[in-house]
Amino acid sequence: MGTTPGGGAQTVSNAANVLRQPASFFPVIVNGKEDLQTPIADLYILLEYGSPKSARVFPGGHMGQTPETLPTIINWLKNELS
Repeated sequence: MGTTPGGGAQTVSNAANVLRQPASFFPVIVNGKEDLQTPIADLYILLEYGSPKSARVFPGGHMGQTPETLPTIINWLKNELS
């Protein structure tokens, strides 16, 4: 991991320590391949640390706003909460 603007190596180190902690929930990560607000590289960082997660990458920009995005999230929630 590198450094972040304004935060430096310490901020990145702190974030990595948080991500290494076991999660009390099973997170889902939704991202668009060409997302400019949350770059796809951030998704890979989340996947590398901590507890297992579910991830889905959709085509397009922020959160992969496609007709399949919201139904996919809702179905995931139904499966996890049942």
